Amino acid sequence: MILRGEKTWEMRSQPCRHRGPIALIEKGTGKVVGTAKIVDDLAPLSEAVMRANVAKHGIPNNEIGSAVRAGWVRPWVLSDVVRLASPVPYEHTSGGSWVNLSKAEEDAIARAAHGAMLIGKSAPAPEPISPGSSALAMGAGPISSNDARVSVRQVGNKVSIDVTWDDTAGQSGLHSPSGLLLIFQTCLFTVLAISAIGFVFHFVIGVFSSSLSAISAFKWLIPLFISSALIGIFGPKEFFDKM
Repeated sequence: MILRGEKTWEMRSQPCRHRGPIALIEKGTGKVVGTAKIVDDLAPLSEAVMRANVAKHGIPNNEIGSAVRAGWVRPWVLSDVVRLASPVPYEHTSGGSWVNLSKAEEDAIARAAHGAMLIGKSAPAPEPISPGSSALAMGAGPISSNDARVSVRQVGNKVSIDVTWDDTAGQSGLHSPSGLLLIFQTCLFTVLAISAIGFVFHFVIGVFSSSLSAISAFKWLIPLFISSALIGIFGPKEFFDKM
């Protein structure tokens, strides 16, 4: 029903701490058949709310009463469901519902998900899962993908295009300054720090001493302002935040 787009709530009896992409495993087949994303898990529902949301969880009305009594009242909210073009075999290494997939299995799922169609949408959107994270035996496994991902959704006559990417990928030139630039940045920070300390020290001594004027402490502000301006120009800001 998930792969056919007939339900977006997976009803369970326990909460789900996992958020993000998972692999969908068809129980008893030993194969991963799709991918999805867990975006939320909701508080337990009353029977009335369950009956009002059949379109989301897919439980027939005549079975809702027994589902409530059995405790299957917590919706795990799914999105971005993808049916793999061909199922991917995996080894079920645990006795429970969740399983960790091997790197080879992750790669095979990523290849099978690449170019597959989103259920109810019109473009691929496989998303990565951190290696070593849990997999659900209805359910989940780490998935690799490129840094940039695109998904397209059509609702009526409107089309939405979502693009996500790793902000740090391929940005080493911006975030990792060269040796000379790093030395220059360090010198700027040193001048800024000495100027700030010198101003405070000079001003305090000038207030309590007749030999120094507190007003003359303001000369320290000149290198302080200059170094601050150069820091703003030559960044990157992240470097100085860390310092």
